[in-house]
Amino acid sequence: MINKQLLDFIEEQLPRVKDRGVISKELQSRGWTVKDIQEGFGTIDSQNRILSGGVVSPDLKQNSSGKKIALSLVLFLFIVGISCYFIWGN
Repeated sequence: MINKQLLDFIEEQLPRVKDRGVISKELQSRGWTVKDIQEGFGTIDSQNRILSGGVVSPDLKQNSSGKKIALSLVLFLFIVGISCYFIWGN
């Protein structure tokens, strides 16, 4: 039966190892069944699909907002600079 410990281990290892076979073998050596491991990967995959399908985690939303603000600031300064050049540069 899968639990938070299994899911946490898979989530922690996936970005580092990236090879599910290696992660699966490690979990099997720790006593997890193949069925539990497959269910764990399935649960993680489902969570990732939800996040990429429109439901955004707060961390991603905050990061995206910061990028939008920075881009807006750069664009604003560019427009002000061009305006100043044409107004006072000629």
